[in-house]
Amino acid sequence: MTKPHWNVLIFPGGMENGIEIYNSLKNCKEISLFSASSAVPNQAFFLYKNNHIVRDVREDGWIEDLNAVIDACHIDIVYPANSFIIDALAANKDRLHAPVLLPSQEVLQITRSKHQTIRRLSGCLPLPLTYSKADDIKTYPVFAKPDNGYGAQGTRKIENRQEAEELDFSRFVVQELLPGKEYTVDCLSDNEANLLFCAGRERSRIRMGTSMHAQAVSAELDTFFAQIAREILKKIKISGAWFFQMKEDAAGNLKLLEIDVRIAGTMCYNRCRGVNFALLSLYLFFGLPVKLSLNNIPLILDRSLRNRYLLDYVYDTVYVDL
Repeated sequence: MTKPHWNVLIFPGGMENGIEIYNSLKNCKEISLFSASSAVPNQAFFLYKNNHIVRDVREDGWIEDLNAVIDACHIDIVYPANSFIIDALAANKDRLHAPVLLPSQEVLQITRSKHQTIRRLSGCLPLPLTYSKADDIKTYPVFAKPDNGYGAQGTRKIENRQEAEELDFSRFVVQELLPGKEYTVDCLSDNEANLLFCAGRERSRIRMGTSMHAQAVSAELDTFFAQIAREILKKIKISGAWFFQMKEDAAGNLKLLEIDVRIAGTMCYNRCRGVNFALLSLYLFFGLPVKLSLNNIPLILDRSLRNRYLLDYVYDTVYVDL
C-alpha cells in the first residue's frame, strides 16, 4: 500500500493548542503543515512557513476565506485547535472544501454542553452537586461556568444569594465549589470507543487557563482514572484524542468537571512519553491501524513563555569566526 501523505491545515495555528498540534506533526514525513489564523498578531506569523489569514469566524466571509486556503494549498484535512473553532467548523462542515477532524455530531453536542454532559453521565459517575436555581443553593460560595465555554473563560465564583439571583442558570452551570487538587486526564480511544490510553496529570500550576507543570500521578490514581474513562466511553462514544478533568471536593473525593474532545496544550507531556495524540487521531480518522508503545521513563514537564522574533534585515553573506 502506498504510504499516505496529507496536507494538514491547523486552524487556528497560533494558539497554545495549535502549537501543540504543530509540534506533534512538524517532523512527520507523511504530513505537510499549513496554518490559518485571523489577522490579529499571534504566534502563527512567526512559526509557520505557510500561514494564511482568514477572517474571524464571527465575521461574514470567513468560510470563503478558509475555502480559498483549502483550494490553493490542496488541503486534505482541517485540524481544529480550540473549542470555539470546533463549534464554527462543525456548524458549517458541509460548506467546507475539505473534511474536518471532528468526532460525531452527537459526541460534539454532548461534550460542548456541560448541561448535556451532566445529564448523560448523571448516576454513573461522581459529579459535583449542581444547582438549577438560586433557591437550591444552601451554602456559598459556589462556582459558575458557561455551559459551552472552555479554558476557564467566563468562570466565576458566586459569593452570595444576590449574585446567584443575577445569574442566568440556563447559560451557566452552577456547582458546589471544589477546593482540592485538580487533574487533567489525557485519553485516546479507537473508532469503536475502546480506550487505548489514559493517564492523569495534576494541574498544579495554572496560568491563563493552561497547566504549566505536569508529572505522573500514582498507579492507583491512574487505575481510577481509567475506570472513569471507560464509564464515560460507555455513555459517549468518543474516538481519537480527548481529555477530562476531575477535582477534589472538601472531603478529598474526586468529581468530574468536564470532558473535551480536542488536543490540549499540555498533552505534550504524554506525547513525550510516546503517545502522539495529534498524529494518532489523524490515523484513526483515516481508518489506519494504530498501536501504542510507551516510554516508561520518569518525566516531569514545566512550561514557560517562549520568545520568537522576526528580524527585518536582509543579508547575503555570513561570516563565521572559528
